[in-house]
Amino acid sequence: MSEIIASYWSHLNIRSQAGATFRSRCAWWVRRLASRIDGEYGFTVTMESSHDVPREDRTACLVAGFTLAKKLYEERVLHEAIEEVMADVYPELQEDDNDDC
Repeated sequence: MSEIIASYWSHLNIRSQAGATFRSRCAWWVRRLASRIDGEYGFTVTMESSHDVPREDRTACLVAGFTLAKKLYEERVLHEAIEEVMADVYPELQEDDNDDC
């Protein structure tokens, strides 16, 4: 799964740099370097609307979205940990039982 995500982000980075200026390409390079150094990621969020939306409302939407993303990530990590423990404790559950299907 992580390979798919890495591939998607790689594709996004390449596509977004296609018509980029020298300054924006340098900024992308520095961001990628920083991510490799500290292991953290940065996001750029572009929000467009035909109506003027107050900054507080945009901030509230972003906070709610990232809170949900954090919750989903935590659930994913928990499920992966449970699967790992189950595989260690009950290895027979991990075997393919195509005969019974």
